[in-house]
Amino acid sequence: MIQTTTTLNKISKLIKDNPDAHVYSIVGGACCSKTFSILVLLINHCLNKPDSEINIVSHQLSKARITVIKDFRYIMSDFGIYNPDKFRGGVEYTFENGSMIRFIGADRMDIGKGLRTRGWVFFNEANRLAYETYRQISSRAEKVILDYNADFESYIERRVNVLPDTAFLRVNVYDNEMAPENEIKEIESYKEQGYNPDGTIKDEYFANLYNVYGLGMV
Repeated sequence: MIQTTTTLNKISKLIKDNPDAHVYSIVGGACCSKTFSILVLLINHCLNKPDSEINIVSHQLSKARITVIKDFRYIMSDFGIYNPDKFRGGVEYTFENGSMIRFIGADRMDIGKGLRTRGWVFFNEANRLAYETYRQISSRAEKVILDYNADFESYIERRVNVLPDTAFLRVNVYDNEMAPENEIKEIESYKEQGYNPDGTIKDEYFANLYNVYGLGMV
């Protein structure tokens, strides 16, 4: 059974507290469950608002099938509402109330020019998408929610998070109470190798690993 986490609560609060925002931008490190939490909220949105339309854009559809689409199936099954007959081509799911979630791979640079949406768009791992693809699609969306990893700097920090209609949130592994213990130990080892007890840096490499994968700092 899916458990509520701090990450889920924080993202939900971000949206609730910023109703006028056009973009909700969430960055995180390893095992923070940002993508999983966003999917839970979007599925709930579809269930509670008939005829909703949500497009989920990933940089490669082939990777999405083993990541975000896999999580989608798991959540829907856990909710007890997954019907494989409603999942056309494994990329477009239609709910009983007419709501729809579509998964799109942004492998082609021109995909944004032909995509029209009347609802929300979720950019998964947005920092791996070309900025022009993001711009073309986001400009036509009612609302945008995006997540990205902190492993390298991208256009999101320079061109998206700085906009007045963007609401920003950073989450980390400590916000995910369901994070595997072995992954937490690995991240904690980065801190131990990277920092002295007084907080000064002992090893810049491991200090950076901890900042990125532990704290979600770009």
